[in-house]
Amino acid sequence: MFKNEKKHEGFFCSNRPGGVGDDDIYYFSLIPVIITLSDKVVDNETQKPLKDVMVYLQGDDGFLDSVLTDKNGMYKFTKLKSNTVYKLYAQKDGYLDDSKFKAVGDEKYSIDLTLGETFSLIKITKEEIEIKNIYYDYAKWSLREESKEELKKLVKILNENPVIKIMINSHTDIRGSASYNQELSEKRAQSVVEFLVANGISMARLSYKGWGAERLLIQNAVTEEEHQANRRTTFNILNVEEISSKYVVKTFEPVDFKKEAEKLNKDKNQNTNTDGPITPEMINNTINAFFEGESDKTVDQILEMINTLFE
Repeated sequence: MFKNEKKHEGFFCSNRPGGVGDDDIYYFSLIPVIITLSDKVVDNETQKPLKDVMVYLQGDDGFLDSVLTDKNGMYKFTKLKSNTVYKLYAQKDGYLDDSKFKAVGDEKYSIDLTLGETFSLIKITKEEIEIKNIYYDYAKWSLREESKEELKKLVKILNENPVIKIMINSHTDIRGSASYNQELSEKRAQSVVEFLVANGISMARLSYKGWGAERLLIQNAVTEEEHQANRRTTFNILNVEEISSKYVVKTFEPVDFKKEAEKLNKDKNQNTNTDGPITPEMINNTINAFFEGESDKTVDQILEMINTLFE
């Protein structure tokens, strides 16, 4: 058998029934395995789709790609490979960055994959942002196991956005005395902060406050559902202005690579034969041109561009 690996085609010899001689030569062409990945990005509060979110795809094989979401908040990548783990980054001006992982198995046939977990980006605001599914046993402040799982999501958000500083807020319902509710809410807020610190978040980025029943969402609550709405844990971003100055539209880089393109080393720009500073858009266009066979850049040159940008 003879194969052309680049074109996935070749010839083989066989004496199988139906031939015209003893040993016949057959031509074959392999059907390419096309793996795509698509999903959606929405606003965390409104759950409405977000347009023009930059979504980055980074493979454990070094592959990089990026796309913008459409008006329906959808994105799609079309050049995935089998047996590869990918990290996806979502970034939009005015929102906190987020990332997720996707493992592609040993796919033998073309397949359209979904991330399986919609990106739900949190808007940068001074208002309180509720942390869902934080529960405590009655009259206690120790975190339940299901609450810890939810708080791990907050740990990830803080790791993805190392600039932000937050305050944890704990609220109780109206039942119980004011002094009791105040003390209980303080201890509950403190328990959340202690969990975050235990999971690697610097105390310098954290503060907390118990509000008791001072800030009820539902006044004169009667039903258990209404009381539950009032019992909540939230966080609010303390340094919104500082974040706004650092999260700039002109870069849209993944959270691990936040340096602006104009600060890149001049010598390294010259080594990659580019005019002016390297930008994510320039790399994206170069990669697309490379796959279309229209780029004069080698793989090593593209990798050098990426390394220069990400310093």
